[in-house]
Amino acid sequence: MAKNRSTTFFFFDCDTEYMNMREILARDGIAAESFSWIHSTEREPLKNLSRRLEAAGACGKAVLLFRLEMAVPELEDFFRGLGKTALLIPLGPEAVTLRVHSIEGIDVENINRYVINGGSENILRAAAYIRKKLLGESDILEPLPPAEKPFDGIFSTVSDETWPSLAEYLAATGKNFPAYVGWLIDRHNWNREDFAEAAIAEEAFARRNIGLIPVFSNSNQNCLSFSEIVERYLSLDGRLAIDALINGQLFAVRAQAGRSVFEQTAFEYKKLDIPVINPIHSFHLTEEEWRSGGSPLSLDMPTAYITPEATGMTEPVIISARSEDGMKSAVMPEMVDYLCGRTAKWVALRRKKNSEKKLTVMLHSSVCSGVEATIGKAYGLDAFESTCRLVRALKEEGYNVGDFPETGEALFRVFMGKKAFADFRWTAVEDIAEHGGCLYRMDTEGEYMKYYGALPEKLRRSMEETWGAPPGEGMVIGKDIIITGVAFGNVTVMIQPKRGCYGAKCTGEVCRILHDPSCPPPHQYLAVYRYMEDILGADACVEIGTEGSLEFLPGKSNAPSLRCWTYVVLGELPLIYVYNAGVPSEAMVAKRRTNALTVGHLPPACGGSTEGALLAYRIDEYFKAIEIGNGQETALLEEIKELLAKIPGAEQLASEASNIEDGLRLAADALKKNIDDGRICERHILGVPPTEDEAVRYIKEVWRSEEGGEEPSVKGACAHDLEMTQTIREGLAGGGEHGRDARELYAKLRECGRETAAVVRALSGRYIEPGEAGMPDYNGRGILPTGGNLHASDTSKIPTRTAYMRGVKMAEELISAYIRDEGRMPRKVAMNMISLDITKTGGEQLSQFLHLLGVRPLWDAKEKFRGLEAIPLSELGRPRIDVTVRISGVLRDTWPFAVKIMDDAVLLSASLGESEEDNYVIGHINDFTGGDPSAGIREASVRIFGDAPGSYGAGIDLALMASAWEDEKDLAEYFIQASAFAYGDKLDGKTSVREFIDNMKRVDLSSDTSVCKRMDSISCGFGIQVHGGIRLTAKLLGKRDIRQYQSLSERGKEVETTALNESVERDINATLLNPLWRESRKEEGRDGASDIMHLMQNIFAAQCACKPLDDRILDELTETYINNKDMRDWMLAENPFAAEESARRMLELHSREKWRPSPDVLSRLKESYLLIEGEMEGMTESRGDIQGGAVEKINHTQVENWRRSLTEIEKIIEENAAKQ
Repeated sequence: MAKNRSTTFFFFDCDTEYMNMREILARDGIAAESFSWIHSTEREPLKNLSRRLEAAGACGKAVLLFRLEMAVPELEDFFRGLGKTALLIPLGPEAVTLRVHSIEGIDVENINRYVINGGSENILRAAAYIRKKLLGESDILEPLPPAEKPFDGIFSTVSDETWPSLAEYLAATGKNFPAYVGWLIDRHNWNREDFAEAAIAEEAFARRNIGLIPVFSNSNQNCLSFSEIVERYLSLDGRLAIDALINGQLFAVRAQAGRSVFEQTAFEYKKLDIPVINPIHSFHLTEEEWRSGGSPLSLDMPTAYITPEATGMTEPVIISARSEDGMKSAVMPEMVDYLCGRTAKWVALRRKKNSEKKLTVMLHSSVCSGVEATIGKAYGLDAFESTCRLVRALKEEGYNVGDFPETGEALFRVFMGKKAFADFRWTAVEDIAEHGGCLYRMDTEGEYMKYYGALPEKLRRSMEETWGAPPGEGMVIGKDIIITGVAFGNVTVMIQPKRGCYGAKCTGEVCRILHDPSCPPPHQYLAVYRYMEDILGADACVEIGTEGSLEFLPGKSNAPSLRCWTYVVLGELPLIYVYNAGVPSEAMVAKRRTNALTVGHLPPACGGSTEGALLAYRIDEYFKAIEIGNGQETALLEEIKELLAKIPGAEQLASEASNIEDGLRLAADALKKNIDDGRICERHILGVPPTEDEAVRYIKEVWRSEEGGEEPSVKGACAHDLEMTQTIREGLAGGGEHGRDARELYAKLRECGRETAAVVRALSGRYIEPGEAGMPDYNGRGILPTGGNLHASDTSKIPTRTAYMRGVKMAEELISAYIRDEGRMPRKVAMNMISLDITKTGGEQLSQFLHLLGVRPLWDAKEKFRGLEAIPLSELGRPRIDVTVRISGVLRDTWPFAVKIMDDAVLLSASLGESEEDNYVIGHINDFTGGDPSAGIREASVRIFGDAPGSYGAGIDLALMASAWEDEKDLAEYFIQASAFAYGDKLDGKTSVREFIDNMKRVDLSSDTSVCKRMDSISCGFGIQVHGGIRLTAKLLGKRDIRQYQSLSERGKEVETTALNESVERDINATLLNPLWRESRKEEGRDGASDIMHLMQNIFAAQCACKPLDDRILDELTETYINNKDMRDWMLAENPFAAEESARRMLELHSREKWRPSPDVLSRLKESYLLIEGEMEGMTESRGDIQGGAVEKINHTQVENWRRSLTEIEKIIEENAAKQ
């Protein structure tokens, strides 16, 4: 038989090595197709492949060579169902064990011998074998047997030499470096000589006086195990010879000893106890696509980030991409060098004496909330006390910490006394210099220009367009850039510099990030980090507190380049980031954009005290005793009075009524609500285990989150709480039905002392085990013990079936609420969605989005998400509702699969060919295109919008904080400016102003969901700001007000959907107007005052953008927090800046006619503010030009660059108005 040109070869999930086989087949005129199930973007990939196989078989022969990475029931069924459609040839152990093939077993074995040995030559010999032995091509020579090749070893980067041990390698090469780094690649890369990265790295490390040991292996059974690889190739005389391992294998370790692959990998890495570095290769993008992309690695997430993070790997730097021809990798030499530079810093941490190491500790402030009011602010953490505890541990390890303060309060006083922070409304740079807060004066010409001049010209131009020529106007005296902080021996503590504004003001003029959300950082920001690494010579930076600004600088959403500001600013400095374990998505942004090693700390529990539950229970017993006349009421009342005195705020509640019985009822109701809906959370201190009472609260949250069925009623909540508390305490004492579980949880909580130890270990260049993320009320068990290197969860099953069921209910409740309020079906819904929907609920809002469209997810046999299908209209029972969603930048960056699912759902709905009355998506698309089928369907079907790539925020938040607006039209335009970037297939953050405006003008309602009491409608400022942005934009464009709804979805509780105003009022009553919550904040001192200010600012934003509150509530808030002398004096004593900001915002609400206070309340407010302002002026006595308490309304019309950036938006708005 001659050459069989009617045969078509299909390669199913085969390595790029098989491209050689394709080429040789093509030269002989034989067709060949590659198919990837893992990376397929088709809706029904297996059906499409089946059709292609049948078509090829009908014309000749179809040969299917297939590999499997793991057992997948869907694939197993597919291959078994092919029958005689194709000649089936399984490749690799997973495929062979299926025993699904249409050739003889000996042929399967022989072909796989070629595959196992690998390499281009063996692949070509395998092709010859198939054609000669199986297809009977007579003109093919007898195939040669497989060329035997080593399965593992040390390899040369410049020749084909290999070595069977490290000793032989060092002897043969004559290498003699003081330190070595291992570089592990997969055997198939070595087989096809695809290791240019290692060759470049070898030279880069040599320049840094570090040797490279390049090793190839594989996790299959023919290779040595990982521990054997380490022993033979990376150790000498039984001792590890490397100080870091750069691991280019996705799975270098085999599962064993009952541990999963992930667990065994972490186990092996822990034995190494060195940094394990994650070099990223993109399997989907070319180098050009990576360089031009804003969110480049969306399809590479599992291999680039999720899997390596789950094993504790660090330093994710992209170094190579897919080549244009699909053969060898396209290597980026500058990125390899950067990775080597960062790795070398970790090697130095291992080798340098602790007494010689220099460290910076970076704390945060919430700049836009007020620098002075939020110094050291950290979500769920006492940052100053945590810093002191950490430094104490460093001192014990031999670090030079100088005369470091003993307590966090003392450290705070040092900073406030020296004014060692950035200038803001009450602090001028001259004040900082006078009080001793200046750590270093960087001369512009002599020092800063050296760093600035090294920047690419494009970056310099962007800095000068935004901030002017160096040194700019912020934090400058003369020609010197002022860098603040306090040095204690070799430990320097700093407050992170301001990222988007300058000067001792907060106005629309100086807030440059408001003008352009993608603006570069100021000159002083760059100077601070260059000072840290190059002048101070810091060996590492420890950042303490969740959500700083570095990780949110402009640049790619993931896989940054050396032109992204995160890398430009940070340089090669190792970053160890202490992060709240309950905020995983933001932690992943820090890991992926700044290469941070994120050490998770314990998120504190929320809820009322045991005494509160007991008091409420006793009050119920008291009234029952009166009712039945059993004579116990007197004794109960005495006990009640004792308990009232113990609980802060309870006595005040009881005294607010005219008689004792009504007072006790008020107190009992508040206590029960606090148990059922508690918002009281204390701050954790790094490395300090919770007390027994705190542990009991934590365990209660865990147990409640795991309860099935309905939760107890509010009335029964106190009894339920007491019973649970008693069960836990009995367990901790050694007894009880659930005692073992309580003791195990308590023991793990006590282990959180390892948080501090983890930071100390990281500073010695040691391995930090991976740690799960979560809150007490979700995955509260999984995160214990804290102190691990935080990683994201597996997203392959999202949306989960449970989340989908709840999402369906949320969608139906939302529709019902609108019909109840408006008497008709909504045609257009606008949603806000943040990353918590994925991490906490498993995709409830995602499912709500799908169900509104009339689309549902499909799962495989292992519950993994596999696609979407349209729900038939007959089953849906209503039209498909059009939905648009405004996503957060964090969701965009960390969960791009969710964006893809939503975009796919919209495109599916748009493709159904239904009538406009049955499918509102189609109706709106036709309106946009004018019914022209050739018009831009992609543009017309855009429904997912968010910030520009590398930008973050709601758009109106900064304008509100800076008072940078005159009217609602301004806010609407700013929201459009920040939100009109489209995401989905082939969009990648494309500017889409016209499309966004078209979506917003059709909106009937806005919707958001709170997923826990910690992130309610007033504590999560982003949600209320997006609600407001949607409302104001829809009002401007559609000339009508819209309905606004807020859902609450807490684990273990039914979903509840209410009008936004009801939700906001409920959350205010649970916090600011709850005496128990108020007293709990007073116990937190300055941070508690800052918490109060934060909520008052969010209420200000809500009222300006949504106006959800009655004047009476704002009156009550003003009377409680500003006009009440005791509360005002307390805030002035603890945090005068928070007191001033809270009062100032209420005055601004009145001046903007967003609140009509009663005359008496307003009069007292003005008097109170004068008292506060007088205190502030006497305390600050600034030597510079400061804004103080003045409200300066400067909008875009007064700032030329800002005005120009809004020109297109205003033009399209005018066009829209003309059409109406």
